[in-house]
Amino acid sequence: MTKSEESTGMIYASGLTKTEEAIINARTAPLIRNLTAQEFKMSMIKPITISGIKQLPSQEEFSILSDLIKDKYGFMTIAELQLAFDLNALGTEWTRVEHFNMFSVQYVSDVLKSFIDYGRKTQQDIKKKEVRKELPMSERVNIQALHDMIESDKQDENYHRKIRYTGPMLMNSLLKRGYFKDHYLSDEWYKNTKSDIKQKTFALMGEWDRSKYSKDEWKKLIDTEQINQIKCAAYSEIISNNEIYEKVMNEIKADL
Repeated sequence: MTKSEESTGMIYASGLTKTEEAIINARTAPLIRNLTAQEFKMSMIKPITISGIKQLPSQEEFSILSDLIKDKYGFMTIAELQLAFDLNALGTEWTRVEHFNMFSVQYVSDVLKSFIDYGRKTQQDIKKKEVRKELPMSERVNIQALHDMIESDKQDENYHRKIRYTGPMLMNSLLKRGYFKDHYLSDEWYKNTKSDIKQKTFALMGEWDRSKYSKDEWKKLIDTEQINQIKCAAYSEIISNNEIYEKVMNEIKADL
């Protein structure tokens, strides 16, 4: 089994090319929109070097470039961005975009557009090589039920009324089957959500009778409550964020 098959859980009828493997593996890297300005600047060192550009952009130029690329191409991962410049430098997959010794917005944008177009075609080739996973009928029924519940919540503006009870269960199922990936949500989201939930949990549990629990039981209770609340928040993001919702549902549909 190749690295790509390990990372995606998918098996392919015929061997993948190195470029196809690289494209699949690049999907799991952090999204461009989640990078800080400094992280974006550091990630550009390789593309600039690969492109053969001798002069680095100024700090102001990097800042402008970072904002524009995050805004238009934030859905891409940093690995996909770097792969785009690798392939452009080789000039074997599309007509090489020339930089004229300037790492400009125009140059970066043209390279990424070429990569996206090439990636769409390559995905079609990869799709043809996929071997459909044969699942027991009982498992397909469970997956169909999971699909229907999520779809129903998407259409129900009052789904929050039951999320405390259904959210952890649904997220457990999504995580177990690999339909939801941690990188769908930013590090900042996790940080802010954990901080907010921690405060709410202590406020909620302050109303509980602590004398009924031992020290270890109380800690376990708090940890469990916080984990469940994070799962509820993540599930809420799936329902409210159309991009994440489509990713999750596409993963599920692949097994139906």
